[in-house]
Amino acid sequence: MKAFYKTVFRSIKTNLSRLISVTIIILLGISFVGGLGSLSPTIRESFDTFLQESNISDLNVKTTNTQGFTDDEIAYFESLEKVDQVEAFTMLDLPLNNKETRIYVFDSINQINKLTLIEGRLPENDYEIVVERETKKIAPINLNTVISVMGYEFKVVGIVVNPLLFEETGEYSTNMQYLEAVYYTFSRPDILNLLPKTDLYITLENINNSLFSDEYQEYVKSVIKSFSDDYIYLTLEENRSYISLKTYCDKIEVITFIFPLFFILVSCLVVLTTITRMVEEERSIIACYKSLGISDAKIMGKYISYFVVSCLIATIFGLYIGVILLPGVIYPVFDVTYYLPPKSDYVYLLPGMSSFILILFSALFVSILVLRHNLKEVPASLLNLKAPKAGKKIFLEKIHFIWKKLSFKYKSTLRNIFRYKANLVMTVLSVSGCTALVLAGLGIYSFSTNVNNPNMTGLSEALIPISVVIVCFALLLCIFVIYNLTSMNISERKREIATLKVLGYRNLEVTSYIYREILIMTIIGILFGIPMGCGLLSILFRYLEIGSLADVTWYNYLITFFLVLAFIFIVDLLLTKTILKIDMTNSLKEL
Repeated sequence: MKAFYKTVFRSIKTNLSRLISVTIIILLGISFVGGLGSLSPTIRESFDTFLQESNISDLNVKTTNTQGFTDDEIAYFESLEKVDQVEAFTMLDLPLNNKETRIYVFDSINQINKLTLIEGRLPENDYEIVVERETKKIAPINLNTVISVMGYEFKVVGIVVNPLLFEETGEYSTNMQYLEAVYYTFSRPDILNLLPKTDLYITLENINNSLFSDEYQEYVKSVIKSFSDDYIYLTLEENRSYISLKTYCDKIEVITFIFPLFFILVSCLVVLTTITRMVEEERSIIACYKSLGISDAKIMGKYISYFVVSCLIATIFGLYIGVILLPGVIYPVFDVTYYLPPKSDYVYLLPGMSSFILILFSALFVSILVLRHNLKEVPASLLNLKAPKAGKKIFLEKIHFIWKKLSFKYKSTLRNIFRYKANLVMTVLSVSGCTALVLAGLGIYSFSTNVNNPNMTGLSEALIPISVVIVCFALLLCIFVIYNLTSMNISERKREIATLKVLGYRNLEVTSYIYREILIMTIIGILFGIPMGCGLLSILFRYLEIGSLADVTWYNYLITFFLVLAFIFIVDLLLTKTILKIDMTNSLKEL
């Protein structure tokens, strides 16, 4: 039994670089999926916490009566079963000093939609006022400025934040123009005391869901149905800042659904190929195990444990990078569009854990499938090396005027590419997926920096860091995928490479022999990947409602092509030593 465990550790040592590569590929997939998948929930949770701490109103009730709310009407709402708090106030939209201006008049410091003081102090005397902070539409107002309102002069003693106004472009007035000034006062001297109470802030009981959830909206709407119909009811869905943030998060989730799908598919393909190759390479070891009476379950456990451990390690680090680090990097970028509250410590693990489960079960399924096929064979059969694949004529050979002009080395290269069909398919699929991701990332970055629609500026600015993350992760995935596949291809063809060395091929000629194949397969993959990327972009543009394929500049395609090639070149450099270190004597002994 000790011999069995020795072979396990020896196998780990032999395949260490391959297992590390697979672990990193899984890590990239999980961190990417976990990071983008947790971005929208993190944003929502951060704002949800901020809004609930501000005691945000669930309803804003307006009366159609020019005399405002009577005391009896206010008492009616306070008596309703599901109502928690009611606060009456006056809201006026007036053109003051050629500015669209909103004035809030409260009887005392409001307890619903609490104002947060950021400079100065709150009013303590009559004729004192606080103003809304500066936004892209609201001009800054200095402390101690005197403002004339309805013939009365008020002194600005503080600058505050209204939790309902967190989009930097602000809110619309009743004239559907952007507000350019917002004032709050807590005194009603003289004529202000005669102003009707036009609005009610209402909070409801039993709010157990996120303010951004469908359940919350359904609950609020169900409560409204039990109220009198004589009033106008506004929910958070009528608030510009709230609905803007909700829409942006929904659009970002489109990206977090489509892109991870590509990452997971590429990761699964590589894991499945690696498992198959490892099992095929160790047929003779499996034969020895069976001869020694080691059970099939134990043999299966050896190979399955490799990938379970790889998945677990990748998941631990991948979730940390994706769920903790990535949202922390991207979240501050939304400051361009919104006044951000502190980022919530909320951890959303579902996307990352889902990708882990998908990859793990794919690995387990294929491991069992491949192992069962090999374990059915008797030891004597397993000890016989599989005969190398026979060379066959390829389609290009039938095109004589092209084929006869090719040199021997290119004829050999093309035959080898189609001889190892599994390697061709896996490489082309993997490079295609990575190319599609790179092009999509670059395409999103190019609309994000060239958007002319002012209503989409916030979304476009938020997409810039996301597009950078997509491109970086796609290129890293490309490196490790090609490294892993090429490494397996080299291992599978040691005898062939050793034969070339014996025949007097120089180091450059030997490496070129392999790298020509990689280059051709890579170019094929890129050529398939570019239309895939275009399809991916067209889907994204449709859902994001921003840009179109016609806006993707020609140099984005060129950059994609040469970026992928450059990173393949990096892989070639990393594997050159592996090719040159192949021992001719030991490799040829296997013939």
